[in-house]
This record gives sequence, C-alpha cells and structure tokens, in this order.
Amino acid sequence: MSIRITNLPPLGAFIALEAVVRHMSFTVASRELKVTQAAVSQQVRALEDYLRVELIVRERPRIRPTEEALVIANAVRAGIDGIEAAVNSVRYRPEPNRISVAATTAFSSYWLMPRLTRFFGEYPELEVNLLSKDLDIRDSMTGFDIGIVYTDQTRPGFLASRLFGEEVIAVCSPGYKEAHPELRSAPDLLSVHLLHFDSEEPETDWPDWLGAVGVDLRRPELAGLEGARTALETGAHFNSYILATQAALEGQGVVLGWRRLIEPALKRGDLVRAVPEAVVPDSGYDVILPSRLKDDPAVKAFRVWLAGEASADW
Repeated sequence: MSIRITNLPPLGAFIALEAVVRHMSFTVASRELKVTQAAVSQQVRALEDYLRVELIVRERPRIRPTEEALVIANAVRAGIDGIEAAVNSVRYRPEPNRISVAATTAFSSYWLMPRLTRFFGEYPELEVNLLSKDLDIRDSMTGFDIGIVYTDQTRPGFLASRLFGEEVIAVCSPGYKEAHPELRSAPDLLSVHLLHFDSEEPETDWPDWLGAVGVDLRRPELAGLEGARTALETGAHFNSYILATQAALEGQGVVLGWRRLIEPALKRGDLVRAVPEAVVPDSGYDVILPSRLKDDPAVKAFRVWLAGEASADW
C-alpha cells in the first residue's frame, strides 16, 4: 500500500498549528520549534488558506483556537505520540548500569537531590544521569529511562504510576507574615504582594487557586477592591519555581507552594502558611517510563526506591 501525502500542505504547518493550540501562544510555539514567531504565523495562515477555514481567532492579547483547529491539533498530537512511542520501543540503553532520570529543576532540587545519597548507598553499582527538563518532558518524552512529571494525563507507549499527590498552599516568610497580621483567610491575599509563577502546569496561577478555595472574584465587594486587580495582575512574575520560592524566602511576598517540594522549608520554619486554605489538585507526580523498560533491573530498582522514599513523606 502506498502512502499519499500529495494532497496535504507541508507537514510543518500541522506541527506549527499543534504547538500554537497546545501553548495558546504563537510566541511560546515559536520558541519550542526554534523558528521566528512570524514563521509560525505564516504557516498557520497558509494552512487556513488551504483549508478555507479560520483556525486561530486572534483576540489580542489572547488567541483562541476554533473547533476545526482542535480537531486537527488532536490528530497531529496523536500522530506525534505514536511516532515517539515507536522510536522509544526500539531505542536501547547501551549502558545498563546507568539510568537517565528526567524531572523538572524544582522537583530535582527540592525533592530528589537530597535523597539520592541514600539511593547510591543502597545501589552503589548503579549510576544516575539526572536531566533537568522543565518544558520538554511534557512535549518530547524521549532521551530518558525514567521521568517524573507533574500531570493528570497519560501518554501512549509509556507506563505510568502515581508517586504521590500534592497539596498547594499559600506560603511566605515568617517576617512577611508578621508584618501582615491582616492575613487570616484566602480573601485577605488580595491586599498583599503576590508572587506569580508563570507556568503551563495546571493549578499554578493565583486566580485558579483562589477560585478553588472559594474566593469568587466576580463578587461586587471584591471587584470593587482596588487591591484585588492590582494583586492579581501585577506583583512579581517568575518563570522559575525556584526563583519564585526564593523571593518568598527573602520576604518579598506570598507564593503558591507545592508542599511535597517545600515541606523541608516549612519544617525548618523558613516558610510559613500565609492562610490556612489549601487545594488538593487532580494532578500529581507520576513516574513514567517506556513500556520496553518495565522489566529492566536498573529501572525497576530505581522505581522501587522512589516508592519507598515517597511512602516516608507526610
């Protein structure tokens, strides 16, 4: 059976559309694809011209994918997932005693690194190659033997097991808390300096968190507060969770804290809860690996060790 693609536009246009839909941004898509924003926009417009339908509604400063765009993007994503799964199914590990572990910089720094000494003590014959993947662990699941990812989704061709769930709380330094005695419950956060972690991960922004704990930002009494708009739209923004947390440690404001990561700082008293409310998200930390490695001795040893460490947490 022959493969006919002569009746399709260049495949790069489909890749560009999928990236724009997934990130809801031409700018972020262009960074991922390592081309200019103008090039991505031209590819999407060429696809629109070919199909004679609108795919991306440009509502500055935001964009909105149409139903047609979602259908095409989902098909492209499924195809990419299938190709990645096929590649991973035939890729081999040339060094069986070395494990490549991928995780975000924050998870590696706060949770994994402090515990690795115990792993090496139990398995001195194994080596761990720790890879920091803040973005592409979600989008390009190749190049590692084990991944630890914060997610509520699964991927074809990969085995996934929940390492642990999470609890998201508002935290600040003890000095900042003392300087703001008005902080008693979640609505009071609208009157202080909020630290924003700009991320594509779920449950990472203040409006979603505040809504989840019952703060209705549409209420007239809140909408009329000058500080409410200021707190949610201004403040300090960070693209690194480590930097956002460091700003909170320095007493610069209140940040959303993932308890699994910041628990040591809470126990030491370096950070305290700004208000008592908490959100337990559907997402959690999953251990993922290619199906072909499920019986690999080194990978199995690391998975067992991870599970043991997780069970020792709160």
